[in-house]
Amino acid sequence: MTNTVPGLDARPLRHAPPRRRPHTLQRPRVEDAIERSVHANRITVVCAPSGFGKTSAVGGWSAQHPGRVAWLSLGSWDDEPARLGGRVVRALHALAASEPRLGAVAGVDPAEIDKPVVFDALQDALDALDEPVHLVIDDAHRAGDALAEGLLGALIASGSERLRLIFVGTGGLDARLSRWIAGVPDALIGDDRLAFDADEVARVLTDGDGREAPDAQAVFASTRGWPIAVQFIRFAGRAGRDGDGMGVEAFLRDYVRDNVFRDLPDELRQLILETAVCKELTVPLAEAVTGRADAGALLSRALRMGLFLDAFDGGEATIYRWHPLFARLCRAISDEEDPGRNERSHRAAARHLEQDDAFAAIFHWRLADDPRAIVRVITERWVRIVIGADAAALDRICAALPAPHQNDPAILLVRACVHDVLGAPHAARTFLAQAVAVAGDEPDQAFALTLPRAQLFLLDDRAALATAAEHVHAGLVAHAHPDRRGRAALLFLVGWAGMRHRLTPRKTIDHLRTAAREADALGDDVLAARARRLLAFVLAWAGALRDARGVLEELGEAADDTRPWLASGGGAVTVAAGMIAYWADDHEAAVRDLRRALAGERAASSFRGVAGVMLALAAARSGDDVATARAVLELDALPGGDRQGVSWGAFRAMADAALADAEGRASEALAIARSHRSGDLPLVSVVFAELIRRSGDAPRALEMLRSLGPYREVSYVRCATLLTAALVHAERGAHRLAHEYGEQALEIGTREGLARLFVGAEPAMRDLLRAHLARGTDYEDLAARGARDVSASGPVATLSPRERAVLDLLGTSRSASEIADALQLSVNTLKTHTRSIYRKLGVNSRREAVRAAR
Repeated sequence: MTNTVPGLDARPLRHAPPRRRPHTLQRPRVEDAIERSVHANRITVVCAPSGFGKTSAVGGWSAQHPGRVAWLSLGSWDDEPARLGGRVVRALHALAASEPRLGAVAGVDPAEIDKPVVFDALQDALDALDEPVHLVIDDAHRAGDALAEGLLGALIASGSERLRLIFVGTGGLDARLSRWIAGVPDALIGDDRLAFDADEVARVLTDGDGREAPDAQAVFASTRGWPIAVQFIRFAGRAGRDGDGMGVEAFLRDYVRDNVFRDLPDELRQLILETAVCKELTVPLAEAVTGRADAGALLSRALRMGLFLDAFDGGEATIYRWHPLFARLCRAISDEEDPGRNERSHRAAARHLEQDDAFAAIFHWRLADDPRAIVRVITERWVRIVIGADAAALDRICAALPAPHQNDPAILLVRACVHDVLGAPHAARTFLAQAVAVAGDEPDQAFALTLPRAQLFLLDDRAALATAAEHVHAGLVAHAHPDRRGRAALLFLVGWAGMRHRLTPRKTIDHLRTAAREADALGDDVLAARARRLLAFVLAWAGALRDARGVLEELGEAADDTRPWLASGGGAVTVAAGMIAYWADDHEAAVRDLRRALAGERAASSFRGVAGVMLALAAARSGDDVATARAVLELDALPGGDRQGVSWGAFRAMADAALADAEGRASEALAIARSHRSGDLPLVSVVFAELIRRSGDAPRALEMLRSLGPYREVSYVRCATLLTAALVHAERGAHRLAHEYGEQALEIGTREGLARLFVGAEPAMRDLLRAHLARGTDYEDLAARGARDVSASGPVATLSPRERAVLDLLGTSRSASEIADALQLSVNTLKTHTRSIYRKLGVNSRREAVRAAR
């Protein structure tokens, strides 16, 4: 499992307890206490100050526990409910990878953090199990108030007996969870039970290297069983002084300096002091901070010696972490010995982490007291963060910058985009105005670089949006982008902007495909899936329906992404599926998918608006009164004018016309269609052209379709244009040319799945298709389906959907066995359907049945 922050954080997720260190005391007394609590209670809290061996104790319990145990260690930035919810799902995924019976849990998408959706899916998966799943959340105090919010809060409050939660952390954790553990026997395991007893102290002190052990009773009396202090004494091999009134931490600091460090090789001592500023270490980070090529070997040596170092298996790399108290003591020793060492180490760590983990780099720059470096990292990396899941966390960082950096114009632009992403457009416009005002007439280079990228989030004007997208793309082409993750994010953003301004659909498709491929190469599964979700929608909108179906198949059952990555983002997959079903004339599927999209999206979403418009078209075709009523509500909620580059007024007019025509108000629908003037909205023009053609004015409909300029090669535009041209030429007596145009239209319609343009057409079009069938065609199925009068009453209306499908193919030149193969039926079943058709239509032959259907 990689990529804890989508498109940002390349550190492996920690989904296993730390490896057992040498000389670590096995503590059956504590492990039994944990087991009793977990067995009796849904929620167990292991809470004590640093140094009480909480993680080691729970890790020892998990190693012995016979059931299913998932593990999640939280990081510094896991205090957002949405981010934390995604972490929980990924932890369960890690467990499901080794437990086949948890397959249903593995099907829950961690990118989909809409609480009702994921909560219900997890509950269903857990309820299907025959025994509980145990989830350990280590360093749970880092989540703060987010523990009781979002998905995790819902799981805590659910009361499910199939999920046992074990929270491990320091002070305040028990208070945050008090409403669930108050009055519950043994649910809280605190420092009183985690402290070593006299016997355990004696066992620790005798587990040494043969040196004379300190007096166990004296050590127990002076440390009161504090495990970390006992371990210090064990490691040093001497009791040391008793503190003589000193504070405990000052005593331990001196103890580490004078005793623990005394016998260490100088190179290992230096590595510890220089890397103690890092909450987590990889070998490359340790090398960068220390400048030592042998840093990995020294870390391994420290681990073998039993120093205060934990190691986590992180997939391709091992993650190391100094014990927090030990690291704090080492930083204090560094300050005493060399006041500039900690700052130098923070700077080295920050520079190393900037490429792959902007938040960790910002953490180190902040401790190095370098706000200018923080501003630089933000302005270089912000796009990756904002289209990920951490926009709110980035805004907190920006707001916490000291003056004057808080009002840096580039930072204000970033905050404008963050607020737009989080669904606060008015605040976004305020930050944008402030940024422009502060930048003045001579903006600096950072502002000039940030502005066009920010415009891709903020602009509504399509021409200006296209200009900004070209500017950003030109920068990607002209300059080698050192940040590959940033490049993938920018390509995605340019593709997003291209979808909105709709001027160059082919370029938009190329940008999104490239973004998905680059994200794949980087192991950024979330950004790759996000790019493909948007790609599926753009392909469907651009009429590349066959390719869109391929992308949806590649995504599989991946749910739509409803994280706050853009205020108008999310829902692309479901809307794309609804559009594909609409063009295939599959009314039921189209209404189902589009209503599902409307059920899951926020009011500000552009995809919600598209879903509402498409639902109106599908409802008009199906005659579904419930779907029509829902569509009318959605149309009423559409924004006025242009928003996010979408001409909502034109789409509203198109939907109104389609519904009016379905309700028998043909003259009203035709008046709306004839008033349409825009030449850059292909779907609108196709719908209006059909209404005009069905009124008997095929030449005007053809003129409207041919005015679409760059959209003339969009499949549904091209297909509608060819069909209409075929009708115009047939009416003029040019039957050969009409046949050629009709065959081209059928080829496109069959390839892309555009039955909607053929089925339910006016009588003149049905006559054209019948004549086409008589002349011969390679696309008999679609031609026969279009030639049938779907509105026919009488005996034809009594046929079942399967019988209608058989009847359509009876009008072709196919043999009985070929029809059976096409419909995936046996010949005997086909004969049964055929006899039923003859009986219902009152005919005796295939020819009579086809004639009766017309």
